[in-house]
Amino acid sequence: RQRQMCIRDRMDTYAFSAAGGDQVRVAMSRSSGSSLWPEVRLYDPGGAIIDTDSDSTSAEIIQTLSAGGTYSILCAGGLNATSTGAYDLQLEKLSSQ
Repeated sequence: RQRQMCIRDRMDTYAFSAAGGDQVRVAMSRSSGSSLWPEVRLYDPGGAIIDTDSDSTSAEIIQTLSAGGTYSILCAGGLNATSTGAYDLQLEKLSSQ
């Protein structure tokens, strides 16, 4: 899914449902020609941060989820949410128990 982050300090949020034991991959990458520095964060159903990643071209989290519920993904322009541009976001279920 391609999105555009054109306002500094903007963060996009997405939600998904998962079962306990599911292993998921969340990947954010900047689109061709974009200057965005991808930063992605994963939050558990209670709102606690599980993991975060940021890099100059792509960010990825692979995580086995401990409980069922609705999880949140936060996407931002890294460098303190100051970069802007187009990005692609992928959510993939790798396995389940």
